[in-house]
Amino acid sequence: MSEKVTVKTTRPVLFEGEARTSFETTDLHRRELRTRGLLDEPAESEQEEQEDTEDRDGPTAGETFVNRKAAEVIAAIVGADNEVLKLALEAEQAKGDKARSTVVDALTTALAPSED
Repeated sequence: MSEKVTVKTTRPVLFEGEARTSFETTDLHRRELRTRGLLDEPAESEQEEQEDTEDRDGPTAGETFVNRKAAEVIAAIVGADNEVLKLALEAEQAKGDKARSTVVDALTTALAPSED
């Protein structure tokens, strides 16, 4: 069974039927919240994790973001961190001819400056 970790989010997240900003969950769920840019954590830990990620041969945050069905990627764009979206766009475009135009268009639109 997975160990529980306590997380704090930048905005309320629906968890076990309630909107919460602090709760115990699995490490996998914590990583998903981080990917979506919803974790409220110090900049130091993000820097350390980014350095750890650079040392590993695993996928980048952008690759992880786009390594799912197009509809899931597009749904995850809402509320995601712009840095993750930039990495995701780079990862999708790096696929060359296999890049999904709907995903590229959605990421490009999300990163475009708003006209408000």
